[in-house]
Order: sequence, then C-alpha cells, then structure tokens
Amino acid sequence: MVNSHFLKRIISVGEKDILSRLTDYTELAYKESDILIDMLSNRNSLVEKNEEIKEIEKVGDELDISIRQDITKGAISPTLMNNLLQLVEKCDDMVDTGYFISREIKRMFLDYAGGMEKCINLVAKSYSTFISMLEYNKAALKHLNQMLTASEDDKIRDERIAIEKLEEKVDELKDDTFDYIYRNADGLPYLVFSHLTDLTHKIDDMLDDCEDAADLIITITRSITS
Repeated sequence: MVNSHFLKRIISVGEKDILSRLTDYTELAYKESDILIDMLSNRNSLVEKNEEIKEIEKVGDELDISIRQDITKGAISPTLMNNLLQLVEKCDDMVDTGYFISREIKRMFLDYAGGMEKCINLVAKSYSTFISMLEYNKAALKHLNQMLTASEDDKIRDERIAIEKLEEKVDELKDDTFDYIYRNADGLPYLVFSHLTDLTHKIDDMLDDCEDAADLIITITRSITS
C-alpha cells in the first residue's frame, strides 16, 4: 500500500501543479450546473443566464490553452503527458457541454415557445428529472475535485468509487427519462422530442466525462507511484 508521505515525495512538482490547476474546471462546471438548474426550474432571465454560462465556457477555453501549454512545455514526464492531455480534454468537455445545454434551453423557450406550451406538463416532468441528474453531477464534481487534490491512494480510490455510484444513478434516471419520452412521443412535436432526448444524452455525458476523468486520475497516480 502506498502511503501518503511516499506519494507526496514522488509526484513531481509539475504534475502536482497540473492536477491542482484542474480543480478550476470542476469549479467552473459546478457553477454551470447551478445555473442550469436555475434555468430548468425558473425560466425567467434565460438570456442573461445563458450569457453567464457563455462567459464560464470562455474561461474554460482559456484554461484549456494555458494548461495544455504547461503540460507540453513544462517539467512533465513524457509517459504521463498523453494522459494529462486527455484529462484536460475531459474536464473541458464538461464545461462545453454545460454551454450546449444552456443554449438549448434558451432556444426552446424563447424561439420555440409556442411549441413548448403545447406539451408543457411533459416538458416539466422531464426537466424535473434533469434537475435531479444535475444535482448528482454536482456531487460527482465535488468528488472529482477531491481526487485532484488528494495525496492518499485510498482517498483517491474512495472518491472514484463514489463517482461511479453517482454515474450509475444518473444512468437509471436517463433510462427512465427515455422510457417516459418515448411513451409520450405522440403528444410531442418533433423539435420538443429532439430537445428532451438531446438534453438527456448531454447531461448523462457530463457524468460520463466526470467518470472518465476520474479513471484518468487513477491511471496517472498509479503511473507516478509505480
């Protein structure tokens, strides 16, 4: 068993710095999830809320460029470089997906408002499930944040297990939502059907990316300590 003191000694300063900086992504994605929950539950000020997420996504893009430069030009082990770059990509994908979702919500309620009103109860039920999925996403992001800063091997594994359990819960909600949407498809305009299925996929993607990021952290830390 690798103890925390040993792990601290052998992780290079450059690699520790990269992992620590990636917590900026988890914080950005967490903020996005909060705003998305607000958009799904309260459709006032959708334009302003979408702009908030747009600005968060821009910060994520700038962070992506900065961290990639540090990885490729800094004191990073060549054997870990590819895994670190993949980890940055997964973290950036989470933020990008949040922006996609915000735009879809805004478009459907501001640009296709009439079509949405025809099936508002069906939409409201699906949105309620999306909120639950995003709450699980927030919890997973907290665990991912802990993984990025943890020094103990056991702590890293425990956080990874917690993320996996949350992802499984979201998978169940995803399947239930698809069943509900398809059962009621005859009462949904095509654009609304597409909107609900797209959001179901995209919110699930956020949890999948979080789980993939956790797997990469495990791979990176094991490579460092082997």
